[in-house]
Amino acid sequence: MDPVILASMLFTLLLIAMIGGFVLLHPISRRFGAILEQRLNGRGASDGAAADVRQLEAAVHALQMELEQLSERQAFTESLLSQREPPLLP
Repeated sequence: MDPVILASMLFTLLLIAMIGGFVLLHPISRRFGAILEQRLNGRGASDGAAADVRQLEAAVHALQMELEQLSERQAFTESLLSQREPPLLP
C-alpha cells in the first residue's frame, strides 16, 4: 500500500477520534468543573451533608443522655442492694 494513502487514512482517523472525543468529553468535563466549583464554594452537596451531621449529633446527644440516666439508675440500685442485709437462712 502507498505510504501517502496510509498516512492520510491514519491522519483522518486521528482527526475523527480527536473531534469525537472532544464532542463526547466536553459536556462531562463541564459538569465535572461545575461540581468542583460548587464544592470549592461550599454549596451543593455540603448542605445535605451538614444536615446529616446535625441529625447524627442530635442522635448521639440523645443516646448520651439516656446512657447517663441508665448509669444513675444502676448506681442507685447497686447502693440499695449493698445496704440491704443478707436474708437469714432457716
